[in-house]
Amino acid sequence: MIRSAEALGPYFEACIRAGMDSVKKAPEETFPLLRKLGLEAEKTMFSVTDGVNTHKGAVYLFGILLGAFGRLWQADRFPEPEKMLLEGGKIASASVEEDLRTIGSLPDNALTSGQRIYRDYGLRGARGEAADGFPSVRLTALPYLRAHREEGRYQSVLLHLIALGKDTNLIARCGFTDAKEAVEKVRALLSAGEPGLSAVEELDDWFIRKNLSPGGSADLLAVSIFCMLLERASEKEFG
Repeated sequence: MIRSAEALGPYFEACIRAGMDSVKKAPEETFPLLRKLGLEAEKTMFSVTDGVNTHKGAVYLFGILLGAFGRLWQADRFPEPEKMLLEGGKIASASVEEDLRTIGSLPDNALTSGQRIYRDYGLRGARGEAADGFPSVRLTALPYLRAHREEGRYQSVLLHLIALGKDTNLIARCGFTDAKEAVEKVRALLSAGEPGLSAVEELDDWFIRKNLSPGGSADLLAVSIFCMLLERASEKEFG
């Protein structure tokens, strides 16, 4: 994970520059530039991890997000998180809808797990999240982080993101039934109030036994933390 993250640093910078270079173009015209960079970044990731997928979701989501950052950045201020997230939706939406329209014409052995899940269950995963302007971050994670500004309760944010029931990585790992049960368990835990450490550890043990990994929710948590830190840096830098 560390080697992968370090190797992807230049990619993230390149995405910002792609956004800056395309600022006078329509948002959707930025996406092909980001897609090319993303495919190169995936090759880099796999080369340093011996073929293990450590950050594929983050490459996709942060590529779009940082492209939006580059398009909106100005010398005297950082982009507001909500504007940046919505700009990401403008960048991604047309391409995502085109990609999803072609799924029905592809043979089963040519589909990725995400495409297969969309075909079978109608869940769009990371693609849908980006195309819709990151609603899970805008409407769930960021409001929670702002309301709990001092606590930094990232594990609680992760639980709230899982509870939305959009994480296709859960389905990819163990199937729809177990993924649904996982979401229901998280929702039940949150309905009782802010969960304590022992309750979270018990839930974590259950996830491990089931071989469940909420990787999609974890990627969105990373996006949420980035947006929150950017907002706080902007307040400190610009007032």
